[in-house]
Parts: sequence; C-alpha cells; structure tokens
Amino acid sequence: MPEVSATFLALLSAYLLGSIPSAQLFARLRGKDIFATGSGNMGTMNALRNLGPVTGVLTFALDVLKGVAAMLLAGWLAELIASGSALAGDLALAAATIGAGLGHVFPLFTGFRGGKALAVAVGVLLPGYWQVAVAGIIVIGLLVLLTRNVNLATLITVVAAGAAVLIIELDAPGGLIRASGMLLLVVLIAWRHLPLTASARNPLVSDR
Repeated sequence: MPEVSATFLALLSAYLLGSIPSAQLFARLRGKDIFATGSGNMGTMNALRNLGPVTGVLTFALDVLKGVAAMLLAGWLAELIASGSALAGDLALAAATIGAGLGHVFPLFTGFRGGKALAVAVGVLLPGYWQVAVAGIIVIGLLVLLTRNVNLATLITVVAAGAAVLIIELDAPGGLIRASGMLLLVVLIAWRHLPLTASARNPLVSDR
C-alpha cells in the first residue's frame, strides 16, 4: 500500500534528520564535547551558555533546519510514492513531525542522547504554520520575562502552539491527521521539560 510506504519513509527520514547532533558537531569544531560541557545536554541553550553565542546560534539554526527539511522531504516522498493521494501526504507530514522530534530527543548518532526538541518544533512548524512558529518565539520570550522560568514558558508555549495547529486544522480535510503529529510532538517536548520545571535549581536555565 503506497500510503504505508510513504508514511514509513517519511518517519524514518525525519528521524534520521532529527538525529543529526547539531550541538555536538559545533562543539567538536571548538574541540569540546557537548556531553561534558555545562549541563551535558545536547541543546541550543547549553551550547549558547557554555560555548558562546556563535555556537548557540548555529546550533539553533541547524536544529530548525532539520525540522524544515523533514517536512519538505515528507511531502516530496508522499508525492513520489503515492502521487495524488491526499491521505499519503497527510500521514507522511504527521509522521515526519513526530519523527523529527524523536530523532532529536533520541538521536541514533549519539547513542540516543539528545536534546529537548524545541528548536526542531520551530522548524517543523515553519513550512505549514509559520505564523504559529513566529508567534511562539514571541510568546516564549514574553513568558520568560514574566515568569523568569524558561521551562514553564516552554511548556505553556508548546501547548498553545499545539492547540493553535489543532484549531487551524480542525475543519480542514485531513486536518486531524496532520495535527496529530504536532500533538504528539507537544507531548514529547512537555515530557522532556516537566521534570526540569518541577526540580530545576535555576529556573532560568533550560538546555533545549
């Protein structure tokens, strides 16, 4: 069945893209090991705080690009394998959304030690929901200023982003399928941030 093949390949390719260890790659260029630096988390904030703004920005940019690439590749695969099938396209996009997040959180190339997938989520949103992605960046910035807790701000923002995507897709053909991938990604990101929200010594620190 072409829809199944397209979905599986979209999931696999997104997972592999998500597994690209951005922070570790840029840390290695500095002669460092991201897992032995700062919090040891392979995320933008750890790179930014402990390896400098250039490394942090490059890490964020590549993580976002991973999400964008996963979505674009999923659409191309669906059209290639099941041309004309709207269902294949919807399933492939949903699979790529959660696949990219899983790859970042449990990356194949670093022994399944990854980050928290927030930057990847921005990339996943950009091709189809760029307004939600931009609004999310603004909202999380404002919430950090108001709450002084990055993890809490992240949780609120990702839940709001998931709700926004669901509302946008609610009445669209195949919308619930496409939104399901984003909702699963929201659960994954929330799971990665909840322990830190409850127990972090410094709530201003969040190593995504």
